[in-house]
Order: sequence, then structure tokens, then C-alpha cells
Amino acid sequence: MKKRWILLSCCMGISLLSQAQKNRQAPYTAYLFTYFTGNDESVRFALSNDGYHYKALNNNRPVLGSDTISATGGVRDPHILRRADGKGFYMVATDMHTAKNGWGPNKAIVLMQSGNLTDWKTHSINIAESYPQYAAADRVWAPQTIFDPATGKYMVYWSMRLGAQDSDKIYYAYANKDFSALASTPQVLLHRQWVQSA
Repeated sequence: MKKRWILLSCCMGISLLSQAQKNRQAPYTAYLFTYFTGNDESVRFALSNDGYHYKALNNNRPVLGSDTISATGGVRDPHILRRADGKGFYMVATDMHTAKNGWGPNKAIVLMQSGNLTDWKTHSINIAESYPQYAAADRVWAPQTIFDPATGKYMVYWSMRLGAQDSDKIYYAYANKDFSALASTPQVLLHRQWVQSA
């Protein structure tokens, strides 16, 4: 029987499926956890049969070479998502190498796509260079992805600060059709002050 994995992220837990998706797919038999370590800042996978006890895959070695997928040579905060059609996977990560560059500035995220969790196409997106209005961005951190059924598109959202005088805000943009770039200009999704005043 083909193994089906439930995906977990190092930051935000289980990727959920709609009831329609659940009805047309076989039951899942394992959980996949994606994470990084502070010393190496590379994507790693671990597998669990119960969602509580995990075993690192690939002898706890990276499953993707950060030096080839990122501009800085490191990635942090990987978040993985099964495509809504069940035909592949998307993953995003912070393009950041603290061992080499410290905690900033960092200005990019990495978009990744795979059909089999082994072979990945990757693209580093430098927000400060791609969008002149965000040239001051010095922290582009912790991206995640969700499927927006209203638009039929994948929305990427992340924390971003525009210089030391700014506060962190959550920005979002829609990915293009092949998940290789952002197809819309980033916009503010959530600001800390909005939450405090609500």
C-alpha cells in the first residue's frame, strides 16, 4: 500500500485538508515533520506513525542543500503544504544564514515545489530587490503558505520589518501558477496594533 503522509511544519503544525479532499483520498498513514537546526540551517525531515514520536530521516542530515537553494547559504523556518489537488507539495523558508551573517539584515524567502518530496525546484525571492517600495526591508522571516479557495491561488505570508524604526507586520502575496515567484505585490495582512486594539 502506498504510504500517505500528513505534513507538519516546524512552526505551525498540521496542514489541514477540506472534507472533499478527505473523501477522495486514501487515509493518511504517517506524519511528516519539516525542521531546521540552528547549527546547520538546512531543511530536514522526520517521520512519525502517531504524531508524537518522530524519527529523523536521512540520518538527520539535510534533505536539501541550503547552499544551492538560497542566496545566503542557509534557510530557516521551513513550512510545507500539500497541494490542494493532492499532486505535489509546496514548501517555503526564510533565506537566512545566521552563522555567517548574524540576525540580519535578511531580505528573501525561498519558494519550493516538488511532486515526490525528493526532487525540488527552488527559487529565492528577494523582497527588497523585487519591490522598490520595500527596499528598506531588513527582516523577511518565517513564511508560510495556504490555499485560498476563493481565488484558487496559494497565498504566501510572512513577517517583515522595514528598517529598525518599523515594527514587524505580517505581509502576504499570491504565488504565481508554478510557485516560482510572487504574482502580486505584497500587502499588509496583519499588524500587532490591530490585534491589541481588537
